[in-house]
Amino acid sequence: MPTIKLESISASGLLVITFSEEFIVPDNLERLKAEELLIEGRKRSNLELTVAPVDGQPSESVGFSWSVVSYTVAVLTLQLVFNLPYEISQLDEKNKLSIAVWDSSLFIRKRDDVPIAPLTKLKKDLPMIVNEGIMGTIKAIGAATSSAGKGGLMIIMMGTFLLNFGMNSILAMVQNLSIITHAMMMQLMYPEATLEFYASVFNFVTFDMIPTHLIYPLVLTLANVPYSDAADKIGYESRYVIWNSGSITLYIILYSFMQLVYAGLAKVLCPGKARNFVHLKQQAFKWGGLCDFFNEVYLTMSYSVCINMSDMSIHDASEGVNNTFNAVVGTVLIVGPILIVRALNKGWSVEVPAPTDIEMSEEEEEE
Repeated sequence: MPTIKLESISASGLLVITFSEEFIVPDNLERLKAEELLIEGRKRSNLELTVAPVDGQPSESVGFSWSVVSYTVAVLTLQLVFNLPYEISQLDEKNKLSIAVWDSSLFIRKRDDVPIAPLTKLKKDLPMIVNEGIMGTIKAIGAATSSAGKGGLMIIMMGTFLLNFGMNSILAMVQNLSIITHAMMMQLMYPEATLEFYASVFNFVTFDMIPTHLIYPLVLTLANVPYSDAADKIGYESRYVIWNSGSITLYIILYSFMQLVYAGLAKVLCPGKARNFVHLKQQAFKWGGLCDFFNEVYLTMSYSVCINMSDMSIHDASEGVNNTFNAVVGTVLIVGPILIVRALNKGWSVEVPAPTDIEMSEEEEEE
C-alpha cells in the first residue's frame, strides 16, 4: 500500500511531505483545504493540520494558517504561517504538528490508482519558528562568511603547496569557529537562526573547499542518511566518515602526495636553493603543518568517526572502503596524540649543563 511521510519542517514553516511512490497530482489543489467531510458531528478539511499547545501555553499562541506551495508526483510542500511565531517550540517541550488525511483519494498511487490507507495520521515536532526574512538574511551572512573564508583558505593552501607559506596561516582562520560550530550539536536549546548561521559556515570550518558531493558519488555508492536531525542541521548529513570528512580526506591525500614528491626531489637535487626549499617544506610539514593540521581537524574527524561507529555494517565494496578508512582514522586519532607528545618530549629532553660543568675564562676565574 502506498504511504506518505512527514519529511521535514523548516524554521520558516516550510513543510515537506514525501511519497513512497509516484502519486497522481490532483487537478484542484484547493480540495486539500476544503471542508467536504462531516465527521463526528463537525466538518473537517480533507487534509487537516493542527498544532497542540504544550502545558501552560494558551491555545492562541499556536494559531496558524497554511497554503499549498507545490504538489508533484513525489512531494507535497506546504507553507505554515504562525500568528505568533516566537511562541512556537520556545520551551523545553516542543509543540507538535499533527496531520490527518480524512480524504485518502487526494493521495493516489499513479501506477494502479490505489489510495493511501484511510485516516492516515502524521506527527512531528515543530522547530523554533523565525521570520522568513530574518532567516534569509542570516543565511546570506553565513554564506558570505563561508565564501570569503574559503577563498582565503584556497589562496593560502596553494601557497602552502607551491610557496613558503605556513599551515598556521590557514588554521588561525578556523581555530575559534570550530569548537563553537560543533557545540551546536549538543542537546541544548539553540535559536534556529543560530543553527542556520553556523551550518552555513560549517564547510569553511571543516576545510570543505572542494565539491566532494559531486566527486564521491562518482567512485562510491554511499547512502546519504543523517545520524540525527542535530547532526544534519550542522553539516554531518551522512553516517559515513568519508562523506562527513568532506575535503579533509582529499586534502590529506594531496598533502601526502606532495610530501612524497618532496622526498623524491630531496634525493635527486644537487645542493642549492631548490634543495634547501624542499628541505624547508619537509621540516615545515613535520613540525608545523602536520601537528597544527592534526590539531584543528581532530574535532571534525572525531565526530565523523564516532558517527560512523553507530553503523559499521558492510553490504558492498563502498561501505567496506569507508569502514576500513574509518578504522584507520580512528586508530590515528588515538595513537597520533601519543606519538606527538613523545616526539615533543624527546625534543625537550636536552640536558642543561650544571653550573660546575661550565668552563670559565681566566678573567672570570681571577674575579
